Amino acid sequence: MITCSAVAQFENVIKFLRDKSISFIVIGEGSNLVVSDSGVKNVIVRFVSKEPDIQLNGCKITAPSGTSLDEVVLFAAQNGLKGLNFASGIPGTVGGAVCGNAGAFGQQISDSLFYIKLLGPTGKIRIVEPEALNFNYRDSNIAQNGDIILSVTFALLPEDPDALLYERKNILKERKEKHPDYKKIPCAGSFFKNIESEDGRKAAGALLDQAGAKEMMVGGAAVFEKHANIIVKKSKDCSSQDIFDLSQKMAESVEKKFGIELQREVLFVGEFKDGKNQLNRCIW
Repeated sequence: MITCSAVAQFENVIKFLRDKSISFIVIGEGSNLVVSDSGVKNVIVRFVSKEPDIQLNGCKITAPSGTSLDEVVLFAAQNGLKGLNFASGIPGTVGGAVCGNAGAFGQQISDSLFYIKLLGPTGKIRIVEPEALNFNYRDSNIAQNGDIILSVTFALLPEDPDALLYERKNILKERKEKHPDYKKIPCAGSFFKNIESEDGRKAAGALLDQAGAKEMMVGGAAVFEKHANIIVKKSKDCSSQDIFDLSQKMAESVEKKFGIELQREVLFVGEFKDGKNQLNRCIW
């Protein structure tokens, strides 16, 4: 594992590995990953900024992709800029949030993007507008194209800082009531994507709850008692394979009851027994 804390360092490491044809995976804080018990064969490049380096230019904010997303959200609120408050308390980095188009409360990161600085697979740096990245619900074409996010600029709107900080406080309170503290109870956040349909978006958590997922447990992995779309580590002997098997069981219960196939939001990395579509490429 190579940990980078600055954009220039991150960029140089990526270029070196590509020049040497060394296979690698890019991660941020890894908050949405479940890594195989046997590990991975690739070099891991971890980009996490030790100190937030957030630049303010009018109503625009620019941050390196390794910056904590919540630090950027707080910075925006303190400076009276709205558009990111919905992401309060979401763990992970800006790069990961943009790559996966993170969202909550009906909003998503791509709504506030102005432009993204990318390092392409050939080593060329380019600045692109969000329209070029095919943003969808919890998805973009960034990783598929082999692009690496170096920095992100958000275009926000002016708002009273006190009002934003009050709203943020309430969002953090709501998260605390509904979600486990991942620092004390290990989890990878919402496991499955919500369902897009002609009748509107259906919450995966509600479907899982109706399918009896809250009672499910495999080995040391269990479904969180307060939220049917979250898997938590229930005991010290919990393995990544336990989590994988439990997620399969959860998805099967929804398909059996509703005929709906859930898609994972959490990413599995490496080899898993009876697994499909494990990632072995550039990710966040």
